[in-house]
Amino acid sequence: MTTVLTKVLTVSVPGVSSWRSALPVLGALGLGKVHLAFDADARRNRNVARALSDAFRALDEQGFEVVLETWPEEQGKGIDDLLVAGHKPDLKLGDEARKAVNDILAEANGLSLVLNKAFTAEELMAKVFPEPKWIVSGVLPEGATILAGSPKTGKSWMALGIGVAVASGGTALGGKPVERGSVLYLALEDNPRRLQGRLRKVLAGEKPPRSLVLTDRWPRLGEGGLEAIEAWLISHPDARLVIVDTLEKIRPKGPGRNIYREDYEAVEPLLSLAAQYNVAVLVIHHLRKGSANDPLDEVSGSHGLTGSVDGVLVLKRERGRADAFLYVTGRDIEQERELALSWDSTTASWRIAGDAEEYRGSKERAEIVECLRSAQAPMGPKEVSDALGKNYNPTKQLMWKMSNDGDLRSVGSGKYVVTDNFDNRDNRGEEESASEGSQELPAPASEEGDNSENDTPAQKVNEVIEVTGNEQITVDPSFPIPLITSQEQLESVATEIRQAQILGLDLETTGLNPRHDRVRLISLATAQDTWLIDCFSVDPLPLFPILAHKRLVIHNALFDLGFFLEMGFELGEGGEVIDTMLMSQILEDKDPEESKEAA
Repeated sequence: MTTVLTKVLTVSVPGVSSWRSALPVLGALGLGKVHLAFDADARRNRNVARALSDAFRALDEQGFEVVLETWPEEQGKGIDDLLVAGHKPDLKLGDEARKAVNDILAEANGLSLVLNKAFTAEELMAKVFPEPKWIVSGVLPEGATILAGSPKTGKSWMALGIGVAVASGGTALGGKPVERGSVLYLALEDNPRRLQGRLRKVLAGEKPPRSLVLTDRWPRLGEGGLEAIEAWLISHPDARLVIVDTLEKIRPKGPGRNIYREDYEAVEPLLSLAAQYNVAVLVIHHLRKGSANDPLDEVSGSHGLTGSVDGVLVLKRERGRADAFLYVTGRDIEQERELALSWDSTTASWRIAGDAEEYRGSKERAEIVECLRSAQAPMGPKEVSDALGKNYNPTKQLMWKMSNDGDLRSVGSGKYVVTDNFDNRDNRGEEESASEGSQELPAPASEEGDNSENDTPAQKVNEVIEVTGNEQITVDPSFPIPLITSQEQLESVATEIRQAQILGLDLETTGLNPRHDRVRLISLATAQDTWLIDCFSVDPLPLFPILAHKRLVIHNALFDLGFFLEMGFELGEGGEVIDTMLMSQILEDKDPEESKEAA
């Protein structure tokens, strides 16, 4: 019938998978063009779609020019039904035909809806997206966020303070303005009496906001809890925040066979709900016992929890202290950071005190200044670290930095006093610059100075070096320490240390963080000689290939090697590190007889 209606030779093959039997016939007829007209239900029938795709590819590979005939299914299932009804098929050739076949196959497999939502990189870069919306700027975005901390660290106080601020349209965390909106607080570990006491403390005499809804009872997720939250969100179109305190009280009860999956599924519904209604869901949770390098690893549970949410806040506070630190990370946080917090006892609320690293540094500086002022006498790093209960080496490094910054003044013999001359950046008064026995280091050579590329003899440094709290070693003037300030002098040092098997190594740095601070001086010593390398005047990197294969004797190697590794140093074959600080700690833990044996 189709041949009669179209006047085109038509080969009808019964069964969608029988098309291969027609290939020999087409080859025998010597035809160059073939029309392919599979039934129109190919778009919803996977078997028909797959047979169409296979037939098209086979004909194309054998050199036929394939013309694809398509039509809407409502006009007829088969080509003969279409023609009898008076319709004509759409004809597609070449790339257009290939694309049509792929589209039919995708639609039949249910992929068309998925692929329609895909986009190219070019299309993505052309899109304009709104900025992320924040409940608390830079800390709590819309979406699901976990706030984790150890018991009694102030998690609930922080959550309640944020809730009151949002419901009132005030400020959160001591000064961050927030947009007003309704808040639902699920205080599932409290009771109404305790909630009232906490709220009275946080309000500090202010009128309680009507937009804050609190409850101490709520069904678990999977038992109507999620639907109840959604119902509240629907009835409060101005909602901004839902607080779940705690996760353990609302998560579904699972058998515990797949912890990761159960953790993920515990918070994933809250994530979807937050995205659907453009609100934040703040979930209070606990930290595991013990510490970890990565704050996310301290969150109790598996990575299914932290990996499924939009943001994670980790609150850490030492017991008995009035300050704390809040680690902030998330999908909308471009750069994770740690904030310092201070506790305001009058309003029972946390306030952001600034960047954690700067806060720690300023606090430690203030403690050192207070220690020196109260002593009313010069003190060395050992005395200060003992008085403050701090580690010696970090205290020594910080006091050295404070002296460079003008906060402290060296009076010789490794002792410091507080200076009131904060403009004295090089920490030397004119009357002290030539004082006998001063520990002050000579100023580094200027980058524009005449001696930057000379071969003048190395400068000599005579100094008193503090070894312990009581003992001191004075460098005899007859054995001066060369100060290396040029590349030529550094090459001479390299020649000398190549012959040594063991080298003593010590660093002086501009701070305690190897990622942000710099190495100021490198002290190198063999059994015969000692050198002091001014790293602000000469690049020490040419020494690294030599040092990599030596036995290096270092006191607190973890600190010094931290800076060296940031500069690209790697310990090579035959290289070894001997840490005298660790050795001394081992010996201190032994009785006299064991110490002799260990020595």
